[in-house]
Amino acid sequence: MHHLLPSKVVLLDGGLGQEITRRSSRPEPHPLWSIMVMREEPQTIVDVHRDFLMAGARVLTLNNYAATPLRLARV
Repeated sequence: MHHLLPSKVVLLDGGLGQEITRRSSRPEPHPLWSIMVMREEPQTIVDVHRDFLMAGARVLTLNNYAATPLRLARV
């Protein structure tokens, strides 16, 4: 019988944006909200990544989806 799951499972981090929203002191929404948190509250980002790693995550994603040339130029 073939196994349906790979022999190694890689755990990704959780909902990074949602967790940063929950922990940040910045009000939202703003088109560059996530960038502002990274600049103004870097420890929040570090803490969220650390907690995901402590929970077993093996891959961390970045919260840089808003950091595109088009969006930065527009805002």
